[in-house]
Formats: sequence, structure tokens, C-alpha cells
Amino acid sequence: DASRQAQAQQQHEGLPFADPDADHCRQLLNTAGARMFIHGHTHRPGCFSLGQGLSRLCLSDWELDHGDAARAECLYLGPEGIQRDALM
Repeated sequence: DASRQAQAQQQHEGLPFADPDADHCRQLLNTAGARMFIHGHTHRPGCFSLGQGLSRLCLSDWELDHGDAARAECLYLGPEGIQRDALM
């Protein structure tokens, strides 16, 4: 599919995957009065500090047909706050 082709092309060219701009994320969060920016995958899932008590949470992709490395990450709100969990 197109996403895999783009990923392969970027890896072939040695280009990094694009993450959202931290300054722009902080601006959006401050405007919204929020502390966490949650978005779909950029091929680098994880939770990243944006400074000023703000963070950016990037979900994994939903690759269910990938053998032992199948992944399908979701979020849920638990007693400790937002939790990440893999469905696979």
C-alpha cells in the first residue's frame, strides 16, 4: 500500500520520519487549554515531553498481519490517567 511504499522510500533514502513540530504542538495545546497532544502513528510510537508540563503521545500503527510483531495499540483512561495498551 501507499504507506508502506512511502516508509520504504524514506528508509531507502535515509530520511527520518516526520514528527509534528514541537512548537506548533505547544501552541495548539496552550490554545486548547490541554496538556497532552494525541495523534496517529508517525512510525515512532511513544510519549514525548514537549516541556512546560506538556506532552505528545503517538500511537502505533494497526498492523495485524505482521506475524510475531503484530501491533494494535489503544488508549484507555485508568486510575493512573491515560494508559497505553496493545490489543495484540
